[in-house]
Amino acid sequence: MPQLGFKLRFRFPFLVHVSVIFLLALTLFADPNPAASDNRSISPDKKWTYQPDADPPEIRKTGSDEVGVSFSDECGGGGCDSATIVWAPDSRRFAYGYGHGRDHSTSLYQLDGNEWRPLKSLRDSNEILEAVERVLATQGAKKGLKRDRLQLSEYYERVHNWIDSNTATVYVCDFERAEPEDQFFLVRLVFTLKFDQVGNWEIIRKRPMSDQEFDRFQKQNFER
Repeated sequence: MPQLGFKLRFRFPFLVHVSVIFLLALTLFADPNPAASDNRSISPDKKWTYQPDADPPEIRKTGSDEVGVSFSDECGGGGCDSATIVWAPDSRRFAYGYGHGRDHSTSLYQLDGNEWRPLKSLRDSNEILEAVERVLATQGAKKGLKRDRLQLSEYYERVHNWIDSNTATVYVCDFERAEPEDQFFLVRLVFTLKFDQVGNWEIIRKRPMSDQEFDRFQKQNFER
């Protein structure tokens, strides 16, 4: 049984599986409580407010009906029911985490003048996906399994915090199982992104997520 590195303290409305191990692993990725984003709804400069109850959810200029961003692309099929927003300290950028079921993604936006512009998303980074694939391939090889024997159960990516206005920390977790065997694989990685003035970003650091970081991540995102 893999050492998944999480404590058995969650209650998750997730699909029941015959295997107890599989159920416990899936609980890692239960959708966050929507209340978790309440304290992040307003930008640090108070000029912009996230409106989760709009249809679709929007970023509006605070105190008005002026729409800065409409999340119509992100919110299909209930993808924004438990979305979160993480603002950069200078309010010029934010990360929008959304998704449901097996797939959780993050969009990035930058303010240019009075206009919000979408940036390259995390999912568009081959470097992130390739790093996840390498870890999965290594884990599978240790058990004599090829990568094509693994089946995605859940993928989760999120901007965890902004170190400063141009630097963000990203957490990526990927959980997969081998078919038809009941063997389970968990990838936990941390990436540091650096943004330039026009909003292009690059990964300047990648490393495994520590147990302490993983525990803190769970507390911040799943225990509110």
